[in-house]
Amino acid sequence: MTPQGTTSIAEMSTTLVTGGTGLVGSALKWAVANSPAVSEGQELGRWIFVGSFDGDLRHYNEAEALFRRHKPDQVIHLAARVGGVYENSLRMADFLCDNLAIDQNVLRLCHEFKVCRQATDYPVVQN
Repeated sequence: MTPQGTTSIAEMSTTLVTGGTGLVGSALKWAVANSPAVSEGQELGRWIFVGSFDGDLRHYNEAEALFRRHKPDQVIHLAARVGGVYENSLRMADFLCDNLAIDQNVLRLCHEFKVCRQATDYPVVQN
């Protein structure tokens, strides 16, 4: 609660992080958990980190179910189909099509669910 007794936006907001179990998502999860604001007792809202095991974002129905379940106010979109250099060189078109489908579904759902803020890149500052 804020000093005036009202709830701040951060306290009420739900931030959905797609790709939350990947390299960047895991770093962001660590940064949120270790934020100076958290150690000072400030509320950062509800953060939900999802990975491919939570739903396949290439498929609209699964992505929509994820948005319905969590009802995000903000989305940090980090999800992508990734592979090693060798696999990427063998299946370039497959990776491109899958990543375009993921991006299209997430952006469409952000619009449909009236997500107030969305980002595809998040600065993680190290001290």
